[in-house]
Amino acid sequence: MLNRRLLLNLALLLVVIGLAMVALRPHPQPAPTGVVLAPGIDAATVRHITISRPGQPALTFARVNHAWRLTAPIRARANPALMRALLDLPQARSDKRYAAARLDLAQYGLAPPRATIRFGKTRIELGTLNPLNQRRYALHNGMLYLVSDALSTLPESPALSWISLKLLPPGARITALHLPTLDLRAKTLSGWTLAHAHASDTQIAALLDAWRQAHALRITPAAHSTAHTQGDIRVGLADGTQLHFQIIATQPSLILRAPGLHADYHLPAALAGRLLHLPASAAHPAP
Repeated sequence: MLNRRLLLNLALLLVVIGLAMVALRPHPQPAPTGVVLAPGIDAATVRHITISRPGQPALTFARVNHAWRLTAPIRARANPALMRALLDLPQARSDKRYAAARLDLAQYGLAPPRATIRFGKTRIELGTLNPLNQRRYALHNGMLYLVSDALSTLPESPALSWISLKLLPPGARITALHLPTLDLRAKTLSGWTLAHAHASDTQIAALLDAWRQAHALRITPAAHSTAHTQGDIRVGLADGTQLHFQIIATQPSLILRAPGLHADYHLPAALAGRLLHLPASAAHPAP
């Protein structure tokens, strides 16, 4: 009787192990279906992108040293996530495609198009969203497609919508930081001079790291009035770049204005202490 129970338990254990192996075994992904919008575009080789919109200035982007920059109508670092979505657009798939010559393109928001995107010499025209499935009508090489569009209304949006939310460029090496409460400058590769204050290397490193990591929640056009700024910030980088911000508010959110871009960066209020002041020194352990 005991042997039969052991054999039954062993059999059940083997069944469980077998089911687990089947569940954990990688399953092949189904092949993508539909037709690709613009299969001739290789995102890795694209260097220039232009977005034209009726009644608005064209947006132009250029890849510079492996990073994308907005070059007109303003000059600024482009948002990397949005640029990835833009570069993914040519590979979007449509269940079907239709000859545009037989269609009334005005019904699809394509006469004129809502936006025209040029990836180098290749042109894709974007129409309206289909209200039933929220997919976008797109025109390429005389064919109409209906594709998923992660960009939503961005192709029609102002230039500020495309700016990077990070205050400093990736990998930035800060050589000078002027705040209303202190003036920090690099003295050597590993040393700093600090005017009107005293700080440890740990405090200075924490302040600089906060600046390197800081990014805004959103960016809005700058308000016209600059009479109530709470001080200036200047950040010098090792490549010679000089960045200028104005403190507009610290509550209920931290707002830093970039006068050159006529833009306000809105950050969490909690970052005001980390970006505008040295961190408190660590408490000494009790003897």
